[in-house]
Amino acid sequence: MSKVRCTRRWSEGGKRSVNTSIEFEGAKIVSEAEMEAPAPRIDELLRKAIELKRLIRFTYKNKPRIVEPHDYGVHNGSVKLFGYQVAGVSSEPLPNWRWALVNSISDLDLLDRTFPGRRPTASGKHHRWDQIFIRVKPPEEEGEQ
Repeated sequence: MSKVRCTRRWSEGGKRSVNTSIEFEGAKIVSEAEMEAPAPRIDELLRKAIELKRLIRFTYKNKPRIVEPHDYGVHNGSVKLFGYQVAGVSSEPLPNWRWALVNSISDLDLLDRTFPGRRPTASGKHHRWDQIFIRVKPPEEEGEQ
């Protein structure tokens, strides 16, 4: 039987240390990786946008995007945003689901426009995250306030 233990912590220098130890039939493998912590302003605005279900505008790889932010956390060892892009520039037809490496996001603004909440996915499943910081809630039922 194998055991996997993964711990994460922020360090003072803005790096995030990820320690993973795997025990498999008595053998133990330990690895450590470093990742950049998101800028505090970016982190705060992403969390606020998801909590309030507000669209965001940002530049990603020199392209403007307007996105419904849905999931924010660590995915495959990198801090990422998963959202539904509704406007801006994209290599894929819009609207569409898009990933963004958070440390590649610039010029982030919280827009006044809101969106209902979690959207259904084609597969009915969400991506597997190493750690989810925040996920948008489902749309409120009519009559709920």
